[in-house]
Amino acid sequence: VTYKGRAYAVTEGMVQNLSSRGEFSFSGQISEETLKTRLAVRGKGSYRKKRIEAEGRYDLEGFALATLAAKYLSGAAIANGSFTYRDERFSAQGPLQVEDFRLTAGFLAAPLSINRLEGTLEVLMEGGRGTVTVSGVSFLETAFTVHNHIEGRRFEGLEILSGFFATGELLRRLRLDGVAKRPETLKGSVTGGEVSIKRLAYAPAKPFVLEMDIRDVAFAYGKSMVEAVGGR
Repeated sequence: VTYKGRAYAVTEGMVQNLSSRGEFSFSGQISEETLKTRLAVRGKGSYRKKRIEAEGRYDLEGFALATLAAKYLSGAAIANGSFTYRDERFSAQGPLQVEDFRLTAGFLAAPLSINRLEGTLEVLMEGGRGTVTVSGVSFLETAFTVHNHIEGRRFEGLEILSGFFATGELLRRLRLDGVAKRPETLKGSVTGGEVSIKRLAYAPAKPFVLEMDIRDVAFAYGKSMVEAVGGR
């Protein structure tokens, strides 16, 4: 089967007891050779009053994150877990692994690369819009949560939350030219301490929003030094 220039192979497809009343069972497997992607599903459902409800399990291997947002994301994902389709709303959850993860976004000073990313995946889709959330990601010795917002196949933006980590890591990774006239001076004036991202919101072609907590941070201004600064 060819769709949008890519060839897919349906290696399994089965539906049993499909009728206007009662339950049915299903299973299927589809693969895409170029990206080495494979998706297998199995479960049960019902068809009543021209409405379908279904639930089951999924196994996904080699899913290219660039499929969601080629300009911003790359990496190959492996995920498995449960899914539900009810009232025209699709949800799925389960563990996730991503090899060679890379995020490119306007708020970053340089693309963020992680050799192996692990976390918990949650997908919610309704009416063509959806949120793909990855939580429990261990990075910089703390836990991160990322909410990716999509509409159809278009990347709408993301939100990042985190526990506390070294303030210097945040200053090193963020683009600060929209925050300070002299970013390097700002970086040099902040020493020590930790920061927790309460909300970092980014959408293409829009300024990013950053809300954070800080603790034990020191600021140098000329010959003066302010220490043990904390707050939001």
